[in-house]
Amino acid sequence: MISHNLGERWVRVKYEVPHSVDPGTLLERVRAAVAADDWVVGKRSVKVLLNQATQTSYVISVDALCAGNHEEAPRSALYLRIMQVVNSMRAPPATPGPAPASSPPPQPQSPPPGISVVHPDSHL
Repeated sequence: MISHNLGERWVRVKYEVPHSVDPGTLLERVRAAVAADDWVVGKRSVKVLLNQATQTSYVISVDALCAGNHEEAPRSALYLRIMQVVNSMRAPPATPGPAPASSPPPQPQSPPPGISVVHPDSHL
């Protein structure tokens, strides 16, 4: 019988980030956030790397030495940390500017020459 109980295990996650988030700043912030997680036992072991890039997004990979025998709970915690950092760095949604000035009400047009108009309030 072989026991596979481990006190620590490496956990890797990958996360797609919108291109609008600065990768230079993001990598360090994610590393610090992940290293602060209770699941991570090897605080200095955390590696955050740019893994892939397209014109609209990029993918980071995070490796961390975590406590426990299973990957699911630490992986979930790492994803939550990453999501919080990415969300804090996203540009706020564009707020609509002031409403455009409405056009002035149409002005009454003068009657054609030769036609007179009598205002209904006028007395004849």
